[in-house]
Amino acid sequence: MLVAEPHIRELPDSLAQTGVAELVDVTTAVRDADVVVLLVDHDAFRGVKRTALRGKAVFDTRGIWN
Repeated sequence: MLVAEPHIRELPDSLAQTGVAELVDVTTAVRDADVVVLLVDHDAFRGVKRTALRGKAVFDTRGIWN
């Protein structure tokens, strides 16, 4: 699982200790993911181009990519 959160430098221990999550930048997360789930509307996510989301399952809970 890839996690993109531009306001932190490392995952919280509770998530990091699972060994299933990796903190990456927004561009890498969108490029490498098959499923993209947007949970917050940080400015970094607003910059994602729609073409980068093409062919992916996208769940936009904030309505910024609609």
